Amino acid sequence: KMPKVSIVIPVYNVEEYLRRCLDSVVNQTLRDIEIICINDGSTDNSSHILAEYQSKENRLRVISQKNGGQSKARNAGLEVATGEYIYFLDSDDYIKTYALEKLYTIAKTNNLDIIYFDSEVIFENDILRNEFSEYSTIYNRKKEYAEVLSGKELFCKLVMNNAYVVSPCLQFTKREYIKEMNIRFLEGIIYEDNIYTFVSILQAERVAHIKDKLYVRRIRPNS
Repeated sequence: KMPKVSIVIPVYNVEEYLRRCLDSVVNQTLRDIEIICINDGSTDNSSHILAEYQSKENRLRVISQKNGGQSKARNAGLEVATGEYIYFLDSDDYIKTYALEKLYTIAKTNNLDIIYFDSEVIFENDILRNEFSEYSTIYNRKKEYAEVLSGKELFCKLVMNNAYVVSPCLQFTKREYIKEMNIRFLEGIIYEDNIYTFVSILQAERVAHIKDKLYVRRIRPNS
């Protein structure tokens, strides 16, 4: 039977942060999940860390490919995912332990194509905190958009309130919807998140947003 959620994690040279990320997923209160890690040609210790977790966690699988970038890695995960819902997580960030249970429950109850949520931000140092101060508020919307809307309606509201945030990591999406609309990440470009986020919200029929900081975004050097 299909797992409730497939978590897709692209991994590229993040040895310093990877354990924190994987622990946050392995310890989710929602147990019925599959964890798909795509090792995108890492040259540091990341592959050893992945192997270590894989040996003790049967819900986790590792796909290794030569370095092709974030889009290619996420698409590779999408190809093999079997869950009811898909969640993309960045390997230098992490999620709250109850995040997937909460998202799954709301998405399932309301039959949502996508549910959006907010994020906390942690800065690796004060230089970054000063240079990128706008990040401390950008992922935390002032209002909640809890009623079920079409993607177009929510998009218009978000844009009007300056609350449209581009991040696949702050949305939880029905896999059937991604499949039906054939949504993929555009490979070979930077800022691939822009197109993916845009295309997925505009075609969705049922979406909502909860004002919960379920994600923790790390602002770090060389990100």
